[in-house]
Amino acid sequence: MKKRMVLSFPVNKVDEPLTYHLVKDYDVIVNILNADITPGREGKLLIEMQASREKIEKAVKYIE
Repeated sequence: MKKRMVLSFPVNKVDEPLTYHLVKDYDVIVNILNADITPGREGKLLIEMQASREKIEKAVKYIE
C-alpha cells in the first residue's frame, strides 16, 4: 500500500529525525517528494509511504 501525506512542522519539531523513525521503527519505505524546511522556522514535507496497511496506520499514529 502507498499513502501520500503533507506534513507541517512547528519550530520545535523541525530538527527531529522523523523519516529515520519511520524507516527504522515502523519499517516503512519513505519517499520525500518535496521539502521546505528551514531550521528555526516552520517546515513542510510531502512524503509517500509504502508498507502494509497495518504498518502505515501505526506510522501515521506516530506522526500525529
